[in-house]
Amino acid sequence: MIPQFPEFRSIQLADRDFIQEILWDYQPQTSELTFTNLFIWRTYYGFRWSMYKDWLMILCSTKTHGLCALQPIGPSPRLEPVRALLEWLNDEKRENSPRIERADERMVREIAGAHDLSTTPTREHFDYIYRTEELAALSGNKYHSKRNHISHFIRSNVFHYDTLTEKYLKSCFELTERWCGLRDGARMI
Repeated sequence: MIPQFPEFRSIQLADRDFIQEILWDYQPQTSELTFTNLFIWRTYYGFRWSMYKDWLMILCSTKTHGLCALQPIGPSPRLEPVRALLEWLNDEKRENSPRIERADERMVREIAGAHDLSTTPTREHFDYIYRTEELAALSGNKYHSKRNHISHFIRSNVFHYDTLTEKYLKSCFELTERWCGLRDGARMI
């Protein structure tokens, strides 16, 4: 059953084909908007989804940032679902500053003429892209700090690497749980 706005449900593996088709048709410009990312971070960010007419709506919430939404995914123009989502967050969820986070450039352009809405770039949420060859070589001043991190790691640790196989899965999950415990008390699964 597909949840209809304003009803939301948590993202489940069974939702993959439906959500992935909408994301594929839209071709998001932000890395968060893939089914894989939404699914693996569903617990930490409390991702929940719903459909508002032709648009996929995604809510998220964390202890530190509260309740917010990701941009509605679907056909342009999206001013109607943006307003519906922000009004619902304000009226029904009592969010003092209802907001949509990680909006891509298309979303910003679509709402640019709406004088009752504003956009604020948040540098810490920007995606970044590296050229494979440059990242492999780490040459030049641009990668100086990354080379320093690697050198420090090599000097400070005894290590080896191996192919990730099923025999390491339990240890990987335990490490992930410990890491998440150090970060906001979050849990992966």
